[in-house]
Amino acid sequence: MPVDARTQAEPHSAPASPAGVSSTSTQPDMSEQVQWQPDLPGPTRRWWTAVGVAALPALPLAWLLSYGASLPFYLGLFFFMLFGLMIGAVAYRVAAPQKPYATMPLLVGTTFLVALPWSLSLIKEARDFPDDVARKVSMRTRDIGDRSVEEFRNLVASDVRALLVDRYGPGQVWGYVRWVLTNGELKLGDLPTLNNPVPMAPAQTRGWWAFRVVASIALLGFGVASQTLLLRVTQKH
Repeated sequence: MPVDARTQAEPHSAPASPAGVSSTSTQPDMSEQVQWQPDLPGPTRRWWTAVGVAALPALPLAWLLSYGASLPFYLGLFFFMLFGLMIGAVAYRVAAPQKPYATMPLLVGTTFLVALPWSLSLIKEARDFPDDVARKVSMRTRDIGDRSVEEFRNLVASDVRALLVDRYGPGQVWGYVRWVLTNGELKLGDLPTLNNPVPMAPAQTRGWWAFRVVASIALLGFGVASQTLLLRVTQKH
């Protein structure tokens, strides 16, 4: 039976609603579903790469901090904050393209970037201590016997190292820290090479040295964290 062409052309229309019943769309309103979603933490590989890159300038800065720590009137504390800002800025610049990151990796990496330069600066300060003492003693001692100044300094430095090992074992860094916190002076008879040494003390002794340590860690940590923690996942309310 032939089909009317008009029947083919007419699209199938939806069934009419019963009389008295209004037609409503079953499709959800998209405007009601659009809500703010918090940023999700991204992969941390880029962050750890940033930590490694930021650790490179931290090495020479630690060398400078070892000298800044001994500046009078605690002027060196300013450099702990300044260098911390520099280290944190490097980490932020490298990691920023893939932010945000979870808080825990940021805290671990930030702690590492603080501990690395600070601990290296303390190690260098402790390692340089015997030679610093020898240099100062040689400038104050007139009678060094039949020895050159270099030989005299080497003997005094060896005496200081032996003192830290014998009385403040195991010596080296830990011995230096124990010496500062428990004694902080070199008295007559402490160094066999010297017949009449002048008592010497570090730039900051005991409580003041401990204060300098705590303040330097806090300022260095503030400098680094003020940059790196900007990479955290944001939370809006």
